[in-house]
Amino acid sequence: MADAGWYRDPGGGDRLRYWDGTGWTRHVSRDGAVAQEPLAGSHPPPPPPAAPSGRDYPPTPLGRAGFAVGALGGVLAAATSGATAVEQDGVVTISVAGGSWLGVVAAALCVAAAVAPWAWARIAGLGVAVLFGVLLAFALIGFRTSGDLVPGEEVSLASGGWLLLAGSLLLLGGAALALWGLRRPAAGPDPARAPKEGKGVAALVLGIVGLLIPVTAAPAAGLGLLALDDDRVSGGRVGGRGMAVAGLVLGIVAISLWTLGLTLGMLLAQP
Repeated sequence: MADAGWYRDPGGGDRLRYWDGTGWTRHVSRDGAVAQEPLAGSHPPPPPPAAPSGRDYPPTPLGRAGFAVGALGGVLAAATSGATAVEQDGVVTISVAGGSWLGVVAAALCVAAAVAPWAWARIAGLGVAVLFGVLLAFALIGFRTSGDLVPGEEVSLASGGWLLLAGSLLLLGGAALALWGLRRPAAGPDPARAPKEGKGVAALVLGIVGLLIPVTAAPAAGLGLLALDDDRVSGGRVGGRGMAVAGLVLGIVAISLWTLGLTLGMLLAQP
């Protein structure tokens, strides 16, 4: 017999009716609005819902564009090999000796996240984009604070430094854009979906960790969005809405603070 959940109303119409696992209830839903209305007559139980396929949270063009922006950031980072990153009075210079593979890997993984149909791949892609954006930022900050530079003397970015700066910001900004277009929001209860619990808890935990480790911040926000969808499609049965909202907010705050701090460091750090 079908599990408890929202199914097409056997009484007809374009609404859903809640099946409690043993029989039809008075609860009906249309366009996300829930009301009570008795069901006349005897009706067979609903068919079991399809198992979740990973495509229950469809991607959007905006989300894919965000990963494309991140991939562009990886390409710029890959072009820095051998270029001068920072210079001091035109005398002391520090070049990017290697590490272009970081940009190549970042670009490839962002492209993979853009074309993948599965929600888990896009959540992982968010973490990947932030991870490489942070690595590039720390690399440039490390160049600006190198012991080979003279303390107190002005440090300026050279071509390689500007490419690292642009690559880092494109990866971080691409992650934010991909998060904004992560999925098409669920409008209300959906009998074809079989959401599972746990995303709200994961979003909250990752959001707290994201304040200290930026890599988990974007996945926290993404899982928070998916958890809110699960709550809607289940008519509130899955629950965890409060934790999902908290994880979403913490993730966004963490991403914003880390991006601001790293940007200032890349532009202003001194030996």
